[in-house]
Amino acid sequence: MTRIALHVDQGPRENLEDAASAFRVVSAAPDGGETSVFLVLDGVGGKCCGEVASASAREQLAAALAAFAAVAIDRPDGNRIPPDEILTTLCNALAEANQTILQQAAQNPHMRGMATTAVCAITLAGILYIGLLSRIRGRVPALVSGPRCDRGRFGLLPAF
Repeated sequence: MTRIALHVDQGPRENLEDAASAFRVVSAAPDGGETSVFLVLDGVGGKCCGEVASASAREQLAAALAAFAAVAIDRPDGNRIPPDEILTTLCNALAEANQTILQQAAQNPHMRGMATTAVCAITLAGILYIGLLSRIRGRVPALVSGPRCDRGRFGLLPAF
C-alpha cells in the first residue's frame, strides 16, 4: 500500500492561487492493484483568477486520471499497459483541462488571462509517469487553440 501525504502552505499571501491533490485508486478485486495520482497546480500570481484556473484544472485532471486509473488497475493486462497509452492519457487530460479553462474565460470576460501551471503524475505497475503543462491559460494566443500532444516531448526516462 502506498502512503501519501500532502500539505499546501499559503504563507503570507492573502490569496492562495495554487492547488494540489493526491489520492489512491484501489481495485475492488481481491487480487487487484492500486495506483496513485498526484497533481500540483501553480496559479499565476498577478493575473486575475489564478485560483480559479488552478481549482478547475485540478478538478478536471483528478476526474480524468481517477477514471483512467480505475479502469487500468482492473484490466487483465494492467501491468502491461503500453507506456504510450499512459502518456497519451496524461497529455489528453492536460489538453482537456486547458480547454475547460479556455471555455470559462470565454464565458466570463473578467477571467480572461487567468492561468496556472500543471504537473500531474500517476503510478502504474511500479512506474511513475509525469505530465507537465507549463501554462494553462484563459486566453488563446494567435494560431494556437491549446496544448497538443507532442510525442517528441513526452517519453520514458530511465529509472535511477
